[in-house]
Amino acid sequence: MIRLQNMSFDLESCERSSSSCSIDDKLPSTNNLIRGKEGQYAVGRKLAQGRYGAVFEVLRKSDGKAFACKLEICGPNSHGLDMDYVVMSQVAKKGCNHLVRMIDRGKIEDHFKFLIMPLVNINWL
Repeated sequence: MIRLQNMSFDLESCERSSSSCSIDDKLPSTNNLIRGKEGQYAVGRKLAQGRYGAVFEVLRKSDGKAFACKLEICGPNSHGLDMDYVVMSQVAKKGCNHLVRMIDRGKIEDHFKFLIMPLVNINWL
């Protein structure tokens, strides 16, 4: 099981992680438990994978509710999720209800950082 740790947006710890590992080496496995600032989530199936990370379906441990978890591997190019965080935080402050909102966030040191958001029906896209 991966060591759990709350997220901080300190980019240094992500940038110093080894680039010799593949993306899959740093992604969680099914049933791994990841801890955000607000709760714990069991990792489910992988929904998509990209160049810098992946999106997983996760279940919140406290109530079993399903969410999407967007993960970004720690590395020198791992700044996209930080921008997602800034945008989602501003959207929440402005009360914009027509955009996806952030439920939680977290970081597994030297592996990945993540955002938890509602699981959107694929047919809506």
